[in-house]
Amino acid sequence: MPTLVVPAGRTLQLRLTSRDVVHSLWVPGLRYKTDAFPHHVNTLTLTLDRAGRWRGRCAEFCGRRHHTMDFWIEAVPPRAYDRWAHGGTAAA
Repeated sequence: MPTLVVPAGRTLQLRLTSRDVVHSLWVPGLRYKTDAFPHHVNTLTLTLDRAGRWRGRCAEFCGRRHHTMDFWIEAVPPRAYDRWAHGGTAAA
């Protein structure tokens, strides 16, 4: 599944939009849910205080491939994130 790698302990802003229909980024384990609309940008501000991995999915019935829209959010220690962002591995 696709994985969004983020640094633990840093505040992030995700800008969400859609090319086609309404989607909803939902991460139940983190209690985050935000919609993505065509021709509009929503901003989600989040801080993951600890390293970990959480499963997310689209929570808006958006069409025939809706059931395939799962993903991971993985928070890694800041040094591991910096290595990953510069082409290395995200392993701690």
